[in-house]
Parts: sequence; structure tokens; C-alpha cells
Amino acid sequence: MTADTSAALKTMIKRLRIFLNTLLGHVTVPLVVITLVCCLLVIFINQRTFQTQKEEMITLARTNLESSHSVQDAQLDVMSAFYQSMFINNVNYQQLRKPVSDKAYHLAATQTLKDLDDMFFSFNGLTCTYYYIAERDYLIQSSTHPNYEQSEQIKAYIKQGYNNSEGTVYTQSNWELAGIGDSVYLINTIRQTSSEIGIVLDCQRLLENMHVLDEFEQGALYFTDKNDMFVSGIAAADGRYINCSQEYLDSRSWLKVSCPCSKIPYTLNLSLPIELFLAPLYRQNILITSVLLLALFAMLLVALRIFYHFTVKPVEDIAVLTKELGSGAIGQRLSENNSVAEISAINRNFNQMVSTITTLKIDLYEEKLRHQEAELAQLRLQLNPHLLLNSLNMIYTMTRQQHYDVSMKFTMCLIRHFRYILKKSHNFVTLSEELDFCGNYMEILSLQYPSYFSYDISLSDERIREETILPPLSIENLIENAVKYGLTQDDPLHIQICIEDLDREGLHCTKIVICDNGPGYSEDALFYINRLQSGENIKNLASDGVGLKNLIDRLRILYEGEAVLTFENDSGAKITMIIPSVWPQKREES
Repeated sequence: MTADTSAALKTMIKRLRIFLNTLLGHVTVPLVVITLVCCLLVIFINQRTFQTQKEEMITLARTNLESSHSVQDAQLDVMSAFYQSMFINNVNYQQLRKPVSDKAYHLAATQTLKDLDDMFFSFNGLTCTYYYIAERDYLIQSSTHPNYEQSEQIKAYIKQGYNNSEGTVYTQSNWELAGIGDSVYLINTIRQTSSEIGIVLDCQRLLENMHVLDEFEQGALYFTDKNDMFVSGIAAADGRYINCSQEYLDSRSWLKVSCPCSKIPYTLNLSLPIELFLAPLYRQNILITSVLLLALFAMLLVALRIFYHFTVKPVEDIAVLTKELGSGAIGQRLSENNSVAEISAINRNFNQMVSTITTLKIDLYEEKLRHQEAELAQLRLQLNPHLLLNSLNMIYTMTRQQHYDVSMKFTMCLIRHFRYILKKSHNFVTLSEELDFCGNYMEILSLQYPSYFSYDISLSDERIREETILPPLSIENLIENAVKYGLTQDDPLHIQICIEDLDREGLHCTKIVICDNGPGYSEDALFYINRLQSGENIKNLASDGVGLKNLIDRLRILYEGEAVLTFENDSGAKITMIIPSVWPQKREES
């Protein structure tokens, strides 16, 4: 990196820090402070609103409760006065206690029942009215009384209550709450020496007739004793009245208003659910908070957008192009027209660096090609003496044995063989040329070993001959290796060469398989071949290993790791070579 680029980077980092401090101190912090102040203000206003609504709700509830309670107390007083006037000095009641005759007794009972019915129908909400004569253990109820079970329960309670307090006289009306069966009743009695008259009111009907809950969608109206324990009550839900219980009251939060009863030793309570008037505040809180958060989020987005545009985006561009440069893409350039002077300087220096790298890469690539050419030429020079010595030895043997016809044919095959080998200027040949050369080479082997060697060549498609190019002598080296490990004096050796097209992960390749019916490779031979393939530098390399090592090196240099060469045993030796159909340099040019 140049000094100018380093200085520009330092200046940009300094400005970046200033920008971040400005963004933090002059934008983000004020936004957060303003949002917090607004939230606190909203909480304060809502708290004040809650208190105001709570006080208004309490006032309304207390007014309704006291008004309804006053009306109900007045009605209870009227009831007490009415039936008290009926009881005192009533001839019929006297006849029931001490009748002069049976006829007078029955007439008095009939008239008493009529009086009780008249009183029942005179007041709304009564459960029943009754007259009890203790001397006769006789109880007369109004004809319109509750169901039989409730009627029997009330009778049993009246008789038991009279017996428990026998001798006590109530000359004035006396109201009390009584739990009878599953219900709670309000009972008022006037008692003389041996008789008692009373009225029974169902507490739930009494509370319903007060119509206190009609002003509210939800709520509970109930009695509590002096210990504030629940006695009886009703609740409003979904436009109707339901039974209220202590469990129902414990299940919610309530705003409670109480009013002591003047006629009975109990307290009348009105409870309203807190959420009844908190729900609008909750909705208001959610709305205001959402608006504030959205405004804060929008302002932060604007600030981050400015920060990204002037700082992050230029750095990202540099990082992306640097990554592409590392992967070998050197055609891209950065824009030098940036609003920030330091970034423009960095981009300009970066473009100059890429241009320099491009020039160096081209020079290095050309040097690599020249080195490859020299190395390939050296490999061919290493190969030629080895083949020449073997060929001269074979000619000498045939001439000495006076096989002149075979020697002449063999000599012509050798001429074609060495003419092909000495084409030093060619790094690649077509598959057709290589197969013709291999056929000539195997013809030499057939002449040398007429009864012990045969071969066969098959192609999946004849077009492969002209469409595939490969290094010269590549198949010949593999045939030579197969002959080395497979040809013996015991059994004839047959070599089968199969060639086919292959699609290898999107790369068009040619697969060449050379197999024989010989004994195959020994473990030592496979170990030796693996050492050659791994690139190990073997000292004192045997002469018969030079050709194979040359082939391995040539495939590595020319195909840059894309060629595959394997050696294995499969009913004899089997060699598989997979090479791209087109040379890598040709693919780059196309």
C-alpha cells in the first residue's frame, strides 16, 4: 500500500470517528432523551386521567348506591308498617290462637291466608309471607310461595328459629339475613307470646330490584357482614344478572364502594372492575407509545441511511472488489468521483494498484508458460533415450536371428514411432493421432511377442477422435506400464482400450480405460506408483519409472490439477485416465 493510500485511510478513519461522535451526540442521544421525556409525560397524563376517572366513577357509584339503598330502606319500612298493622289487634289471628269453634277457626284461617296473599301482592320482590301458631305448630304461608323444596326449608327454619328463641317477644319489626338451603333470605318477624308473623325476601331478587347495576356494563352488588365477609350478591355480565360468590370477586381487581345498611346489620357493596375504565387508557397508551416509537425509528433510519451512504457503502465497495481481486477478477475498478475526498483518493490508489497487479500477473503468466515449455521439452528429452535403447536392442535381436522381413516391418514401425516422438513443438495432439501412434506401438509389441500379446481399441463415439486433444505419448506410457506388469512367458497378454465421453461436474471430459488380463499390480508396485503420484522426490528413480513420472508431471502441469489418473486391480491391471476434452488455456481463450 502506498504512502498516499495509508494517509488517506488514516484521514478517513479520523473523519469516521468524528461522524460517529456527531451521530451519537447530536442525533441519537437527543432522540432518545426526547422519546423518554414524551413517554414520561404520557405516563403522567394517563395517571392523572386515571385518578380523575376513578374519582368520577366512585362518585357516580356511591350516588347510585345510596339512592337505591334509600329507596329500598323506605320500601322495607313500608312493608314492616303494613304487616305490623295487620298483625296487631287482628281478630282472625286471635281466633287462630284461641278459636271459639271449629267453624270460626277455619274462617279465621281462610281470612288469614287471604290477608297474607294481599300483603304478598302488595310488594314486589317478596318470596313469601307466613303466620305461625306455636301452640298448634301450625304455619300458614301465602298461596304464592316458592317451590315445594324451598317452602319446606323455609318452614323448617321458621319453626327452628321460634323454638330456639321461645319466650322472646318482638313487638317491633326485626330484619335479619338467613341462609336457607342454597339461598340467602332477608326475614322480618313480629312475635307475640305464642305466635309469629313474618315476610321473607330473596336477597338476590332484592338486589336486582334495586337496579344499581343497570348503570354499568359490569359489576357486582352484594352484602357483607361486620367482618367484611361475603354473604350474598349478584353480578352483571353480558346484559344479565348472575350469582355472585367470593371466588368471583377474588378473580378480578375491583373498585369498591360501600354503604352501611340502616335496617339490617350488614353492609351493601358495589364493586366495579378496574379494567372497565382502564381499557381506554391502555389503548391510548399503546397508540401514543407506538407513534413515538415509530417516529424514533424513522429518525434513526434517516441517520443510519446518511451514515451508510457516506461511510459504509464506500468501504463495502472496497471490500467487495478486494475479495474479487483475491479470487482473480481484476477487471473491476472503483469510482473515483466520491463526495468524500479521502475515499476518492483511496479508490484512485486502489485502481492504480489493480492495474499494477494486472501487469505483473500477465508477466508472471507468460513466464510460467515459458517455464512449462522448457520443462516439457526437458521431459521429452528424458523419454527419448529410454525408448531408443529398447528399440535398438529389439532390432539387434531380430537381425541376429535373420528375421529380415520382420526386422524391416519392425524398422518401419520404429521410424513412425520416433517421428511421432520427436515432434517437440507440439504439446497436444488429437486423440486420433495418439491412437494411431499407440496402434503402431502395439504393432511393435505384437512383432516382438507374436504369440503372447494382443490388443483391442473401442470408442463410444467416433467423433471423440477429432474432438479430444491430449498430451502426446500419454496413452503410450500407460500401455507401456501395463505391458511391464502384465506380460509374462506363461500366459498371453490382451490389452483392452475403452474410450468414452464423460460429464464431470459440468466439465466435458474424456475417459480412457486401459485394462488387461494379466496378474495385476503387486502391493509394492501400487505403493511405488502412489509415491510417484504424490509428487514425492524419489532418489535413484528406476529407468522404467521415468516414463510414468513424466506422464504424471505433464498432466499436472498442463491440466492444473483437473486430470485424474488411477491405478488398480480388476481381473488384472486397470488404469483409468480422465482428462478435460479441451486444454485449460483454450477454455480461457474461448
